[in-house]
Amino acid sequence: MTALTLICAPSMRTESQQAIYDMWCEFLGSRDLCVEALRRADYVTDPWEQLTTLMRNVDGVLVLGFRQMEICQGVWRNETPEMATLSAVWTSPWMQVEAGMAIASGKPVLAAPERGVSEGIFAPQNWTADVFGTSAENLSSFAVERWVATVRRRHVSREMRIQPSTADTG
Repeated sequence: MTALTLICAPSMRTESQQAIYDMWCEFLGSRDLCVEALRRADYVTDPWEQLTTLMRNVDGVLVLGFRQMEICQGVWRNETPEMATLSAVWTSPWMQVEAGMAIASGKPVLAAPERGVSEGIFAPQNWTADVFGTSAENLSSFAVERWVATVRRRHVSREMRIQPSTADTG
């Protein structure tokens, strides 16, 4: 059995974002990783059990941070000592939720933001331990290969725990 990866991405995508999504699916398949995705048609009213089950069954998670909202002028933390004006590009808040669930489940996470997206899981300073990062357009980075290797190791480790020992059958 091959390692199972969950690919998380906003359900509404531009043509270029869809091309990047398809490129990642093909790439993961070429690395002998099985790809699972939660499509909009699969959504249920209460997503928490569905997401928990998905996280339990996968060996790694790829989170694609596609641009979903552009903030041309805003105020961050208004009326606090950290107040600042900003311009930013954000992805869907669900990407942060799914990444957080994956991290809490102990899964290796690959954060791949589109150009300009840098909040939360997509900020390079947060790519530590089992959280790896690259740009959405860069499939050939060292971080991607490290993530793939980590996903495979996790899969092998899980398989060894699941399969009964042959020494116990005699």
